[in-house]
Amino acid sequence: MLETALDAVKLLNAEEHQVVIVEHTDTAHPHVHITINMIHPVTGVSLNVWRDENRMDRWCDRYEMTMGVIRSPQRQAKYAALEQGQKPPQRQKQPKHHNRPAAKAAIANDNATARARAKAIQDDFREYAARLKATQD
Repeated sequence: MLETALDAVKLLNAEEHQVVIVEHTDTAHPHVHITINMIHPVTGVSLNVWRDENRMDRWCDRYEMTMGVIRSPQRQAKYAALEQGQKPPQRQKQPKHHNRPAAKAAIANDNATARARAKAIQDDFREYAARLKATQD
């Protein structure tokens, strides 16, 4: 995981920047989180992040192909079409969950604890809405 994380840091041209890589093994899928200081510690110049999302998306596709585990069939179909000179399939739009924390929690952690937390959040929201409505009446 460290080697892969450092490869991603190199792709982002951040080898000379301060980097923190944290490993998580408390889930069913061990993974790392990478935090990069965008300001160069010596020159003070900010890291150029233009098109980083596209470069990382392509890198992830290649990584999945190398590992033989396709976790994003949509991304794989997109790059397969591009490599054949075709237009990639239209991406299915997914609803945003940032305005619904209960839904986000339930999707991110599909287990009993997450469902209980999501229900508690929904109950709190309903209670707050009822109190707010009572003050407005």
